[in-house]
Amino acid sequence: LNLHISTSEHQLRVINNKQTRNQVSSTGMGLKNLQERYRLLTSQPVLVKDGPDLFDVTIPLLER
Repeated sequence: LNLHISTSEHQLRVINNKQTRNQVSSTGMGLKNLQERYRLLTSQPVLVKDGPDLFDVTIPLLER
């Protein structure tokens, strides 16, 4: 697994390569839950890019 984590002034970005695994089934509830919670806190969306080789998630950073 290759993992790249970076921040900018207003975002946290996590990118990882996809790896084959024996169990393919997933409910996807983790990302849906994260997106719903952020929707309650900010108008900025959680961006999810599910490419053929990479998985890329960008999360807005919240101010206190």
